[in-house]
Amino acid sequence: MDRYTMIEFMEENPGVKITHELFGNDEFICQRADGNVYDENGYLFEDWYSSGLGRHDGIRMRKGGNWETGWEIKENFGNNFRVAN
Repeated sequence: MDRYTMIEFMEENPGVKITHELFGNDEFICQRADGNVYDENGYLFEDWYSSGLGRHDGIRMRKGGNWETGWEIKENFGNNFRVAN
């Protein structure tokens, strides 16, 4: 799916794991009920608003080129997702 569709899909389907063709086999992101996106290790990947040093803009910075397409649902990856402390 394309980048815009992926963002819209995550917002409408919290908890569904999404991967990209440039991610490794065990890498994914997932939007949680708090509206933030976390990676497979539970680390904050995207918060949609931060800027400057320490920002979490994992999706906002991945645009153009290969990032515009190649997104897909990560099926059969288990449900042991956690949010890092």
